[in-house]
Amino acid sequence: MKRLFLLLTLVLAIHTSWAQDTPRAKKCVAEVRKQYAAAKERSEREEKEEYAPKENMTVNLNYIIPGCGPTAETLHYLFTAKDGEEPGMRTYQPLLITRKYNVAARQMYEEYLFDGQTGEIIFTLFQHDNYNGGKDETRYYFDHDGKAWEIFKGERVMDDVFARRQAADLKAAADQLINRDY
Repeated sequence: MKRLFLLLTLVLAIHTSWAQDTPRAKKCVAEVRKQYAAAKERSEREEKEEYAPKENMTVNLNYIIPGCGPTAETLHYLFTAKDGEEPGMRTYQPLLITRKYNVAARQMYEEYLFDGQTGEIIFTLFQHDNYNGGKDETRYYFDHDGKAWEIFKGERVMDDVFARRQAADLKAAADQLINRDY
């Protein structure tokens, strides 16, 4: 039984590695990395330059998790502006969301990158402290057909279904705060 499990694990690892090396995967990852670099550069510029035009929002939360204690969470949203339905009106959609928080002494960090044109999720990063003093990390690259490529180091932190749901929830929260209709 152990041999069968090892054989299946090896086949899955080879298949996963091969799937990430396909031309479609390489193209998707290259496109996402280009958009990611532009979003990070813009975010850093807005943070450093006092008079740079800014389209961002930071939400700080402090709460207690039963059994874990105090938690400090910071959400940072970088937006892109779009022309609204009414002349002169603008709507904002998240371009990059970062989330930092703790659960007890463990530090968690997450990123969500959305396509600047379509607003669809194209990249997620989940990085958490593990119990061995290192970090576990999972990245998902999403193409426009919804296919996801996963890259992880250490233990898998999150699956792609929950990653999409988390991205949608954080995007909806921003929409409620910044795109309210009165």
